Amino acid sequence: MGVQIPLAGLPGINSSRVRLSDPQCRGAVDGENLVVRTDLTDCGTTSQATNGSDVIAFTNELIIDASSGQEVMSWPISCNFLVADWVGFEGEGLLFEIPKPSLQVEDGEHKFNFNMHVFKSEAFASPFRTSDYPISVFPSEPLYFGLFVDTSLPGYVMFAETCFATPTPDPEATPRYSIIEEGCNIDESLTVYDTTPLEFQFSIASTQFHTESMVYVHCRMIVCMEDDSGSRCAQGCIDQNSPIRNRRRRSRDGGEDRRQALMKQGPILIVHEKADDSVVLWSVIACVLGVAYPALCGLAVCFWCARRRRRAKTAADSPGGFGGNINMGFVKN
Repeated sequence: MGVQIPLAGLPGINSSRVRLSDPQCRGAVDGENLVVRTDLTDCGTTSQATNGSDVIAFTNELIIDASSGQEVMSWPISCNFLVADWVGFEGEGLLFEIPKPSLQVEDGEHKFNFNMHVFKSEAFASPFRTSDYPISVFPSEPLYFGLFVDTSLPGYVMFAETCFATPTPDPEATPRYSIIEEGCNIDESLTVYDTTPLEFQFSIASTQFHTESMVYVHCRMIVCMEDDSGSRCAQGCIDQNSPIRNRRRRSRDGGEDRRQALMKQGPILIVHEKADDSVVLWSVIACVLGVAYPALCGLAVCFWCARRRRRAKTAADSPGGFGGNINMGFVKN
């Protein structure tokens, strides 16, 4: 984890005086910023499980050592990480990461709870639970995703900037299947549903994953102030081929970098073997006929024999008819 401080916010302070709990872990100037970084187990960082052990908080302290006529200044810093669940197939030796559907992000004293779910239908009423994974779909079946943010603060909107799929939980894995890029709809099967300012619901067909047996879908969400005309949310789709796509306006409140999250859901298993419905129907009919045909033949033979006996008896009882012990079913003309 790391801390980035604009040098303009440290007037008269030498960067060598800025450190973490461990005096050996000091900051370095990177352009117009002072950056202090540490691994999660170094520089005096401590960890504690919170929120029912679903979240691990890693905490350290940013310290500015005292100089002549000044006092030591310090601020606590922390980063929260979700604990991933894993599910396996018994006897197969395969393990799949099951990401948590919620992530809490702090911006100063304010908290934003980011959520990402896969839903069972376009009603977006019943999400798949952790125990349901991995879920299986056929390539022609749609997948329904819901993104939303919980916050007690009014006047905010959420923007789905990027959504894509990869064959592993790693967002850097390849191949990468684009769904939304820079706020632009890429997947031709993408359907977006009407939602509230802090929600985004969409569906896609899994047809594009024809070469994959398993995928994870990742989405980057950004929360902006609703009345900020210079925010990333207000910009919407930025054409990747536009020569000015990198000339992004700067948000007035400047907090978008802190109010965003890259989340993922999966694994989603793509089942490529699906018989055509007509083939299944004729297969069922063939199976039924295969069982019924011998029985029908047996009934027909019995019916034929019984009819012959009745005709032979009638012939034997009539004058001039054949009698005796011979019953061949012949009738005299």
